[in-house]
Amino acid sequence: MTERKLIEVDFASVTGQIKPLHGMCNGPLSPGADLSGMFADMGVPQVRFADAGGKQAGLFVNVSHVFPDMSADEYDPKSYRFGPTDTLLRAAAESGAEMIYRLGESDNGWYYALPENVDKWVRVCVNIIRHYNDGWADGMQLGISRLEIWAVPDTMPGLGNAAAFSFYERVAHGLKSYDPALQIGGMGFADYGAMAREFIKYCKKKNLPLDFVTVCAYGQTPSEALSGAQKLSAYLQKSDMAHLPIFVCEWNCVKAQTQLTDPARKREMDEQLRSLRGAVFCASMLLKMQGTFGIEAAAYYDAQPQVSTTCGICDRYGNPAKPMHAFRAYDVLYRQGAAVWCDVHGSGVDAAASIGERAGAVMVSVMDSPGLVDIRMNNLPENVYSADVMILDGVRDLTCVQTLPLMGMSRQICISAGKHSLILIKLY
Repeated sequence: MTERKLIEVDFASVTGQIKPLHGMCNGPLSPGADLSGMFADMGVPQVRFADAGGKQAGLFVNVSHVFPDMSADEYDPKSYRFGPTDTLLRAAAESGAEMIYRLGESDNGWYYALPENVDKWVRVCVNIIRHYNDGWADGMQLGISRLEIWAVPDTMPGLGNAAAFSFYERVAHGLKSYDPALQIGGMGFADYGAMAREFIKYCKKKNLPLDFVTVCAYGQTPSEALSGAQKLSAYLQKSDMAHLPIFVCEWNCVKAQTQLTDPARKREMDEQLRSLRGAVFCASMLLKMQGTFGIEAAAYYDAQPQVSTTCGICDRYGNPAKPMHAFRAYDVLYRQGAAVWCDVHGSGVDAAASIGERAGAVMVSVMDSPGLVDIRMNNLPENVYSADVMILDGVRDLTCVQTLPLMGMSRQICISAGKHSLILIKLY
């Protein structure tokens, strides 16, 4: 017997804003691929730059790439290698996305260690930002406002809290001294654990610049992937740091490192990443993050099809895969602006709804649990007259299957949903 799922929406009850959660790590330009058109289709609101070029293929935003010789004069523009990074960031700016620049290194060998000369490293970072924001060294004026310091210190062998936190303190103060308006955050924790918790306490105790905290979210299911960020959210709510925004700086349906090294598991992961199941995973993650207190932004890892092992939005040639349509659907929700009350009854289903001046949307994700989905919409705006019912499943790519007239203040739509499916109701 199939389960009947109920989604209740009240368009008269605004609960907040739909958050910019459909960001990307890297792109739209990467080695061998230009996803500018796809970024426009998905409405990517921000791009986080880290591991750009792939962990073995250039690392164009790592400090050690931009400033390759730490013995060089940090005040001499000739000491910097800006060209490849300029190209990537210019493409992101032209896409209309905001940018988050990760100041740090990637896990690719000996570079993956805290710098020995931290003061000089800070001066190098300041000059990198001067190049991209203030035109220094034939640079640009991109207006990058958010800087993330380092990433996954909780996976670095032998790195203790004292060294990691002291490093953050010195870098954060150095960046704020250059420009107090910069938004500084970190440290891209692999998961929410003791190190992340102690980091927040340390910043609070020493009154350090901390405008946002970043954490990764990986797992085979949305609930597993998001558990760390949700624990962080719960911790912040119980403390006097509830105002601190959470940025899910990396997320995807990858869990064990053996998935990236064992050929059989790597093939299985590749299939899942670009499959319908991968698409519904993405949809459920977006909807769960929208409903999680404190999560204000997120970036899917990764948008580099030819150099990344975890790019699921397209194949290596840039052809759209099923997950891309989940981001398209969420962008419809996001563009309306205001989030409205949405209550979900039933297993394996997530939903959110939004309203704008002359339009609205309801997005429903059904994962691993087929059944009938009743969408009950109350207090529909008087200037909204029609609803497009759009489906993402095994044969349809967010295709409009029905257009319904809307009459009166309430409407119920019943849809039979498969094991993995996404439903988008566009109101206009």
